[in-house]
Amino acid sequence: MDNASKALVMAGAILIAVMLISLGVLLFNQARERTTGLVAGVDSDIVNSHNNIFENFVGVNKSQADVRSLVSRVSAYNANTADSAKYGKITLSGTGISAGTGTNAYVLNEATAKAGMFYTIRVTSYYSSTDTTGTPGCIKAMTVTGSTSRTAQ
Repeated sequence: MDNASKALVMAGAILIAVMLISLGVLLFNQARERTTGLVAGVDSDIVNSHNNIFENFVGVNKSQADVRSLVSRVSAYNANTADSAKYGKITLSGTGISAGTGTNAYVLNEATAKAGMFYTIRVTSYYSSTDTTGTPGCIKAMTVTGSTSRTAQ
């Protein structure tokens, strides 16, 4: 009888230990899921704040000054190796946009992009999870299209 009671005590102790280990694993997994969600939320906020800098230029019936500001902003951004290495360089193309030199990655050709024209600025692509040169979700390319007449909204 003495051995049987010792066996029951040992079995109970093992059962309690297994329950405590299971509870620890459950709490660890819940904490990890919560942390992963927070990190993903922070990453998405960083990408959104990065993209907002350039998406403010997006739209129709933009002026030559808007295009000039965009060209300047993208050139400065691409010249900043810390930002462009982290988020990826932005490619800019379209009406009056030419490749520049040095820190001016792009220049606005005033002969082609004339004052008084109306411009449509669009984001044409974003970095994907398979791109190794940029952060997924960040702007990768933008285009500028010029017209002599206003675009209906």
